[in-house]
Amino acid sequence: MRQLLITIFILHSMQYFAFGQELKAKKEKSLVYLEEYTILAKNKKVKHGDYKKYRSDGSQVWTGKIDNNNRVGEWTFYESGEKVQTYNYDDKKMTFQKKPVSPYFVRIDNQIQILPVDTPPSYLGSKIGLTDELNKVLAYPMQARRMGVEGAVTVAIWINADNTLGKIELISGIMKECDQDLIAALKKIPQDWFAATIGDKKITSKLIIVVDYKLDNIFENAAVTVR
Repeated sequence: MRQLLITIFILHSMQYFAFGQELKAKKEKSLVYLEEYTILAKNKKVKHGDYKKYRSDGSQVWTGKIDNNNRVGEWTFYESGEKVQTYNYDDKKMTFQKKPVSPYFVRIDNQIQILPVDTPPSYLGSKIGLTDELNKVLAYPMQARRMGVEGAVTVAIWINADNTLGKIELISGIMKECDQDLIAALKKIPQDWFAATIGDKKITSKLIIVVDYKLDNIFENAAVTVR
């Protein structure tokens, strides 16, 4: 009984203390997202503990754990409330990806084919993760802003079998500055790409993304959103 009480006390302490400091629950709401996490009571800039992110409609976006502002353990990423990725930050390994319905362009032995794949080419955190990283290095071009230019830029990204970024092809654009800035931004962001697989084999494949430039973007401090 005594051992049980000690164990319960330890677990309780781990829930509310980090590095010997008390934790405080925090909710942060924007037009699009609701974030729930805990911070150190004595240093509000340090996140520690469970983290959850939802859309305004209540659907899940991200869930995971944070240790001293660093993501740890297994994180799950969602699209439209459906799980699409699970990534283990301790092992630096993707542990789950939703199997795609449509086939992809793949390059095998220098031959381009259209084949079904078991896991798709992707970016860590899926489309929301890619949106966040792009907006850290991308600004709405001033000329496009002055002219009121909005619209969708579609690009094809080749993800190599070794998880590196390959050739980027512009499929359709809206303005030279927007198109070029997007391609440059894709090369600047962390290269957290994941190759498609067929069975246990990684393969080079083409990922097509549509990136929206909107002057009234509801995503705060965002120039673009990926869909």
